[in-house]
Amino acid sequence: MARAYRSARREAQSASTRQDILDAARSLFERHGYASTTMDMIAERAKMSTGTIYTTFRTKPSVLKAILDTFHRGLPDDISPASTLTDQQRASDLLREVVQRMVELCSSADGILSAAWSAARSDPDFANWWEREEAARWHEFQSYVAGWSAAGILRSGLSVTEATDLLWTMTGPAAIKSFIADCGWPAGRYASWLAAMLGEVLLRQAPAESSDVAAEPPRFADARDAPPASA
Repeated sequence: MARAYRSARREAQSASTRQDILDAARSLFERHGYASTTMDMIAERAKMSTGTIYTTFRTKPSVLKAILDTFHRGLPDDISPASTLTDQQRASDLLREVVQRMVELCSSADGILSAAWSAARSDPDFANWWEREEAARWHEFQSYVAGWSAAGILRSGLSVTEATDLLWTMTGPAAIKSFIADCGWPAGRYASWLAAMLGEVLLRQAPAESSDVAAEPPRFADARDAPPASA
């Protein structure tokens, strides 16, 4: 029992150390940028030795990857399996949840996303990792779009690939940054607009309810049918 207690305590201490490093690194990346932040600076900010930083993460790109892991979990953890999301209402609910999650994450992380793009330009290994993570997000979304297509609720004329491209791009960090940070859209406004837009673009729209009242025809369908002007 004592050994198990010591093991649990070490795990808790390790997790605390890891989180302290990530908090310090994020603050520095956002303030100074990726290139200008060193492992020594992270150690000083976290109030621990540089050796501890290297033991925990080994490299600076590994620190940034750990901070960014959350941005590639596009779907909420409690979403139902894809097979249960094949009716119109549930698909619309999924879109709203995905949009809300991604907008909340990205709108509060402009600085760390800028650090990521800077790292991708200067570090090929980091760039490859970012590309793989974004590809995983694309395939995650594809599984849902494929379900909608099989159920006949994907909008007519859209392929699964095209619809996945739209969902992946518009809920990605770059698009969200462009609208919120660069164009000044309020996060809530962008999330509401994006969820509604994606619903209209990606999902087959339910037919309008029929009415017993016939629609009034246009008064003059063509100028040639108009009565002559009175003398």
